[in-house]
Amino acid sequence: MITLSSDRRIILMGSILVVLIFLALNLHYTGGEIVLPLDDSYIYAQYSKSIAEGHPFRFTPKAELSTGVTGFLYPFILAPFYLLGFRGDLFPAFIFFINGILFIISSLLVYELAGGKNNRDKARLGAWLFILSGPMAWGFLSGMEIGLFITTWLSLAIALDRGKETMAIVFASMIVLIRPIGLFWCFILWIALPLLPQQNQTKKITRLKWLIPLAIGLLPILINLALSGSPAPASGQPKSPFSLPGRHFPTIIQHSIGFLLTLFKHLLTGFSGPELHGSLNKLDSMCHAAPFTLLFLLIAISPVLGKFLSNRYLDKKVIWSLWFLTSIFWVAVTTGSSSHYFRHFLPV
Repeated sequence: MITLSSDRRIILMGSILVVLIFLALNLHYTGGEIVLPLDDSYIYAQYSKSIAEGHPFRFTPKAELSTGVTGFLYPFILAPFYLLGFRGDLFPAFIFFINGILFIISSLLVYELAGGKNNRDKARLGAWLFILSGPMAWGFLSGMEIGLFITTWLSLAIALDRGKETMAIVFASMIVLIRPIGLFWCFILWIALPLLPQQNQTKKITRLKWLIPLAIGLLPILINLALSGSPAPASGQPKSPFSLPGRHFPTIIQHSIGFLLTLFKHLLTGFSGPELHGSLNKLDSMCHAAPFTLLFLLIAISPVLGKFLSNRYLDKKVIWSLWFLTSIFWVAVTTGSSSHYFRHFLPV
């Protein structure tokens, strides 16, 4: 029998309550029917249905071949449940509930990663900041692959933190298939993990092991190339500054820098601002970040970075920070529309 500590029971109940509140509001505003808030969620559902009916990579049976979605693995995970009978209106409802379960699991994982029983105050604070983040709950319950991505990332981070390398490689091999940025993160791990002081294997063996998720992460790229001639998924190509007419390099740089500055401003202040000159869409309040996120991050990692710069002591916190900071650049370069910032930035 599994027993939970009092902290974990309270976190479990709190996360369940948040899911139920979102469910109640969803039913209230839709007249009693669970409706997912994004068209992209239904695109995932449609591709999952096509996979279940034997037409993978097609939106409908006679449609052109296309990857169609950013999250390569997500529709393949949903497809078996369509075969089990979750069809019609039941399918969006199932997607909502499965992501609600992922939100509850992630709340407990945040508690463990933030400190667990070793630092209960920090663990409780981290878990409740996660649970009470409206945008985070919305991201999970929107029906997108955000919940699966974050839950897998938290599992990967905990496995690394506890030295469970085999499990870490399994989760890393999943994360590269859930979102393209997962491959970028695993590349950082491939470089950094052999440099950790507690590394008890040779650097060569560690690098060879971590080639596994990198190799698996090439699969969506190869399929994208085969189906559309581009390494990026079809759903992501129009959102990137690289899709601007003519691919004028100075214009691409201008847009990317503009979006990068916008993201940094939101990460520092947590507030929306005026439209930037040259942006593709008018900046809106959906570009959400908790106030002073970047400032708190820099304060938290400054001792670790100081130790690293002074005696080259690499800590896992440096790796997490590199994931976060480099991902800001990733979002700026690959997401040229401010209306997409909200859900694209949430996994970061």
